[in-house]
Amino acid sequence: MNVNPGELRHKIQFITVINGTDADGFPIHDEDVIYSCNAKITNTSGTEKIKSGAEMTDKNTRFLIRYTSAINEDMQIKFGSNYYDIQFIQNYEEKKEYIEVWAVMSKQV
Repeated sequence: MNVNPGELRHKIQFITVINGTDADGFPIHDEDVIYSCNAKITNTSGTEKIKSGAEMTDKNTRFLIRYTSAINEDMQIKFGSNYYDIQFIQNYEEKKEYIEVWAVMSKQV
């Protein structure tokens, strides 16, 4: 399947989240941007469920980006104000031109 590079129009960031405490004992939540790029975003499915008594929605999304070795499954994707947990990463068509990243966004309704 051919990829039209013009479809990579959504700006995304691959981040790691650092949670901890500062020297005074106050909690800190910091994001470290590892890699920024443009992506083609395709929403593949969505579900609603009850988790810990709250209604949650999960949205499964596929991100298609240019090939890089700078990312891994331990990172998160930030797109707009939403955060996606990476499920797996695969080399698109085994050509080392593009990468498919499958991720899930969980959000309380």
